[in-house]
Amino acid sequence: MKRSLLLILLLVSYYNVLTQVVNHSEFSELKEKLHKKFADKFDFSVLVDRNDSIVIYKNIGHRDKGNLNPIDEKTIFNIASITKSITAAGIFKLIEENKLKLSHNLEYFFEDVPNSKKSITIKTLLSHKSGLRQTYPLDGISDSNKALDKIFDEDLEFDPDSGFRYSNQNYQLLALIIEKVTGNSYESYIKENVLIPLDMENSFFWDEASTYHNIAPIDEGVLDRNGRRNWGYIGSGGIFTTTNDLLEFWNGIYKKGFLTEKSIVTIFDNYFETSSGIQIGLGFFLSPDTKWNLLELWTRGTESWGHNSVIRHFPEKDVTIIVSTNSGEIDNDSSRT
Repeated sequence: MKRSLLLILLLVSYYNVLTQVVNHSEFSELKEKLHKKFADKFDFSVLVDRNDSIVIYKNIGHRDKGNLNPIDEKTIFNIASITKSITAAGIFKLIEENKLKLSHNLEYFFEDVPNSKKSITIKTLLSHKSGLRQTYPLDGISDSNKALDKIFDEDLEFDPDSGFRYSNQNYQLLALIIEKVTGNSYESYIKENVLIPLDMENSFFWDEASTYHNIAPIDEGVLDRNGRRNWGYIGSGGIFTTTNDLLEFWNGIYKKGFLTEKSIVTIFDNYFETSSGIQIGLGFFLSPDTKWNLLELWTRGTESWGHNSVIRHFPEKDVTIIVSTNSGEIDNDSSRT
């Protein structure tokens, strides 16, 4: 199923979603084609918003292994690395409240920072330029101090701000900084200052997952680890939510003034460009040269145990496409993790 979401996005764009004219009969035809093509092999929820109006909202498949309960607007998915975008929104709220600066380095918050990491700043972490590798050292750790020590023990792949390497540890460090600055847990701060203000009422965290019954099924071994705090996911990948809540998140930060215009401009700047042309923002990504010759702002999350989500926004057309699934990876482009 690695390419199924890509096929969905291509189908959506093909049916004039990125044009100026809304043809509702074509949208109805698209919904039928989506159902016919994917219903028996791919469980997903797809939402398309244009000019602040939902023009497509289609749920296909089932959220349970017994195929008894269809996916609907209340079906919850783990959004994996889109959690990083939510963490970035929380960081920028603190910046706007003058509690943080992008230029603050790790020594501003923590004692005994290793020499190799002393120059790492908030901006460095947000843009994945710290040199930390993607090694998953925090999985299973519940104590914040132990999590910090574990990251400090990690070797760097390169000097800070001299390259790019996508790493969960960057956003786990940002979560630790949020806790240090606010005196609250990461989860408490994000809930009160991001999720609730953005009306993301069906969103929650990794350690709460065992109390919800409308989550699309995931690997049982993973589910067994829910119910307890795990720094392997805090800040970087542990939020569960619905497709509609993802739209609330996107519209809130990009359109409705949750963050200032200055913050939005800063977030969606280019801080590094990969060999494939993807530009690295702060918590988000940019593709300036898409197949539709349109700028694309995006964030996505993938997990090997099935749950995947993507938000794609085309500002020139004011079109947002959101897809969530529990049926495998979105595609095999590892640079888009």
